[in-house]
Amino acid sequence: MNEQSKLLPLHPVDESECPQWGTAEDGRRVLLKGDERLPALFAQWQADACRHSHRVVIRFTNAGGQAMHQHCCTGCGYAESRWLKREDAEREGVAVDFTKDRAASLSNQYRAERLARLTALANSAADRIQPQQREEYSDYLRSPAWQRRRSKVLSRANHTCEGCLTNPATDVHHLTYAHKGAEFAFELVALCEPCHTRWHQPERAE
Repeated sequence: MNEQSKLLPLHPVDESECPQWGTAEDGRRVLLKGDERLPALFAQWQADACRHSHRVVIRFTNAGGQAMHQHCCTGCGYAESRWLKREDAEREGVAVDFTKDRAASLSNQYRAERLARLTALANSAADRIQPQQREEYSDYLRSPAWQRRRSKVLSRANHTCEGCLTNPATDVHHLTYAHKGAEFAFELVALCEPCHTRWHQPERAE
């Protein structure tokens, strides 16, 4: 890899941030805070980004019919935003077999593969941390603080399910777990058991 390649911008997908959420094997979304392995795995994902070590000059015609030239990476399809002067492009030599469409196709493929790997990292982290979070969540649901909060939500709904407005409310459902332990009142809704099941497992709802 030459020094110039190191200074080139990364493919846009490689600017992605470390995932905060993942999907566990049971289909539930899991906040990844606290997973000790994820930062190192994400750093490795970043390190594996394409560094454009092999670039070629491509030529294409713009909407105005003018021939344009730019550098394009044959590894990920990333095309530099800077246009090349015609004389510079001709001096380097134009890769006639590497078209703009081919570059776009390669870029889309690279993006899909990188995102798939990043998603796999997030989902693996979700599987690792979910048991710990479930234990912590179970402890929280037994706490006096949750019992007080739960009672207020049920009272607010007059003990009527806010899902169907018919059945008695027996459960309090989290719309989000982002503030678990210090929930906003609007993040909690009173539900009956059938509505709660329908929310979490719609395939089992009658």
